[in-house]
Amino acid sequence: MFDLHQSMDSYNVSTEKKSLTALIADRISLFSSGLQHMLMAEGGFERIDVADTKRELLQYISAFTYDVVIIDTSLENSDGVELLRQIRIRKLDQKVLFIGDWKNELFLQQCLMIGIQGYVYKNISLKELYRAIKSISAGNEFFTREISSRVIKIAAKPGLIQSLVNDKLTERELEVLKRVTKQYSNIEIANDLNISLSMVKKYKASLLVKTKSKNSVGLALFAVKTGLLNPSV
Repeated sequence: MFDLHQSMDSYNVSTEKKSLTALIADRISLFSSGLQHMLMAEGGFERIDVADTKRELLQYISAFTYDVVIIDTSLENSDGVELLRQIRIRKLDQKVLFIGDWKNELFLQQCLMIGIQGYVYKNISLKELYRAIKSISAGNEFFTREISSRVIKIAAKPGLIQSLVNDKLTERELEVLKRVTKQYSNIEIANDLNISLSMVKKYKASLLVKTKSKNSVGLALFAVKTGLLNPSV
């Protein structure tokens, strides 16, 4: 477990211009509240909220925007993957830092496909955790050394899902999918691609079958978790 008695090098108020916002979600309230107080004491944070359940976590994410969300990998005994998908539905670009014990390679691979910015163990020092939060909030990634080596190994392997997508989807379907991730309506897609509304519906129906998605949200999540499309582009 995280050592709540572990101290930073100093607790002087940060002189950095940008104050950060964060959300800590952990199944042990003593951990999350203790971490909240120590990070606030360090300075540089405008606001840090805490959540003890998945429901509270998702409510906070729906209501507020955070620079970083720190989540226990075993929150309410969750595997974390489905929770991460729920977060992406609510805030597609939310930066997420998982904190907890090592699970397995499949868990890490799924999280990387859906999109996490960091993964650290709970025995990390407070100083290192603070560095991880600052790094992720600045748009970087942060993994503990042991997990980082696994991330590199996974990245070095050709993605099976990616190759299947490239083989299955046509160029026009990719164009439609790109606009779905940007939340275009069917009419907007038709106008943008200069095709009929019926053709848009046909392409979307084909995409739903090929990606095994149930709706447009599922298509957007599929595009993000496979790394196929970046919704911000």
